[in-house]
Amino acid sequence: MPQYRLVPTVTRPGVIPPPVISDLTLWQVFHSPPSYKSVLISSDGTVTAVQAPLNEDIKAATVFIPGGHQFITEENSFAYNSLVAAGYTLEAVV
Repeated sequence: MPQYRLVPTVTRPGVIPPPVISDLTLWQVFHSPPSYKSVLISSDGTVTAVQAPLNEDIKAATVFIPGGHQFITEENSFAYNSLVAAGYTLEAVV
């Protein structure tokens, strides 16, 4: 069976903050790079993208895909069908 890889989407585009002249610290001016959202798939096929999932949400999910990780699944599997139905992009693994 062919395998497919989930194409991750970035939470927000990288934004360069304008120069600030004040007594602010660097942490208040420069923000961390955007991170990928984790994906939770429940037993009924509902797909939810969460920035920081709680432990009970991870345990309750049938499939947990950590943000920023490559997720590879087979065609017509439960995870594949749920992600395609939710509008996620999957690409064939060569």
